[in-house]
Amino acid sequence: MERGRRLQYVVTIAVLLLTTAMGIFNAWQPVMTGKIWVQRGPIHLDSVAFDKISLMTLIGYYTGAVFAGICCDVFGRRTTILFSAIIFEVGTIFAATAIKLWMLCAMEFLWQFACGTVTITAGIYLAEIADPEIRGMLLVATKFTVFLGRTLILSIKEEVAYDKMNYWLLIVAPLAFVACYPIPESPYYHLRNNNEEEARKAFARLRQNVGTETIQTQFDRLKSHTDKELEDSKWFVKCLINKRYTKAIIASFGMELIFIMSGIITIHNYYYTIAEESDVTLPLNWVFVLYVTIPCIIGIVSAILVDRVGRRALYLTSFYWFGLTHLLRAIKESGGNAGIFCAYGTVAAIGFVFTYYCLPETKNKSLGEVQEMLQGKKYLNNMELTNIL
Repeated sequence: MERGRRLQYVVTIAVLLLTTAMGIFNAWQPVMTGKIWVQRGPIHLDSVAFDKISLMTLIGYYTGAVFAGICCDVFGRRTTILFSAIIFEVGTIFAATAIKLWMLCAMEFLWQFACGTVTITAGIYLAEIADPEIRGMLLVATKFTVFLGRTLILSIKEEVAYDKMNYWLLIVAPLAFVACYPIPESPYYHLRNNNEEEARKAFARLRQNVGTETIQTQFDRLKSHTDKELEDSKWFVKCLINKRYTKAIIASFGMELIFIMSGIITIHNYYYTIAEESDVTLPLNWVFVLYVTIPCIIGIVSAILVDRVGRRALYLTSFYWFGLTHLLRAIKESGGNAGIFCAYGTVAAIGFVFTYYCLPETKNKSLGEVQEMLQGKKYLNNMELTNIL
C-alpha cells in the first residue's frame, strides 16, 4: 500500500516546498518592517503605518482565500498553486524595491493574498489526492512547514540586512514554482469538467496501480460522488440554500469565524509590541525563538497523532489550551489588555463547544464518506440509487 502511495508523498513534498515559502514570507514581513523601524530606513514607519500594513494582512489573506475558492474550480488546483507562486514573486519584487509605504502595503497584500490562496488550495488538493489513512498527516505537514519557514527566517534575521535578504528571497518563489510544476491535476477537478479520461489517468498515477479492480472500483465511486455533487452545485447561492449543505456550511464558516476572532492573526502582527510590553524576564530574542519553536514541535506531534487520535480530538485539545492561556494572561493583565485576552479566551471556549457539537470526526474517511456523514441518509440513498442506475 505504501508503495502505491509513493507519488502522493512526492507530490506532497512539492506542495510542502510552497508552504515552506509561505512561512518564510509570512515571517519576513514583521522582521523586515521591524528592521526598517529600528534602523530608520528609507521609509518612515509609525503606529499608523504599522496599522495600514496589518490591514493589508487581513484584506490580502481573505481576498486570496475567496479567489482560491473560485479559481480552483475554474482553472484547476494545480494552476492555482502555480499562480500563487507567481504572486509571491511579484510581492517579493515590491519588497526588494520598496522606498514608499504604499510599496510595503502592496508587498504585504500580495504576500498575504498568495498565503490565502495556498492555504485553501493546498488543503483542497491534498485532501482530494491523498488516501484517507494518510490525508490527515499530509495536511498537518503543510501547517508544520509554514512554521518551519518562519523558523528559517528567525534563525538568520540578526545576521542579514533586510535589503540584502529581499534579494535572496527573489529565488524562493521560483524554486517552489519549479517543484510544483510537474504535479498532476486533481482527478476530482477533471471529473467536474467532464474529462473522465484525464481523471482516470491522474487517479491511476496517484495510486500507481493501473488496471486493477480496486483502482477501478475506487474511481467509479469517486465519479459517482462527483456526478451527484454537480447536480446541485451549479450556483453558489443554490448551495447556500440547499439543506444538503447546511451542516458543511455551518462547520466551515463557524470554524473560520472562530479562527478570525481568536486573535491568532492579531497576535502575529503585533508580536513585537506584545513582547515588549509584557513583564517576562527572558530576553526578547529568546521569547521570539520560543514563539516559533513551540509551534514547530507541536506541528510535528500533531502530524504523528492526527491519523491516530483524530482531527476532532486535536481541535478540542487546541481550543482548551488556547483558551486557558488567554484567560490566565487576562488575569495577569490590567486595563484594556485584560479585556482583549479575556475576549480571546471566550472565543476559544466557544470554539471548544462548537467543535464538540458541530464537527464530526473524519479520521480514515474518504471525501465521499465525509459527504455522506454531513449530508445524511437522504444523500446516501440517492447515491445508492445512482450507483444502481
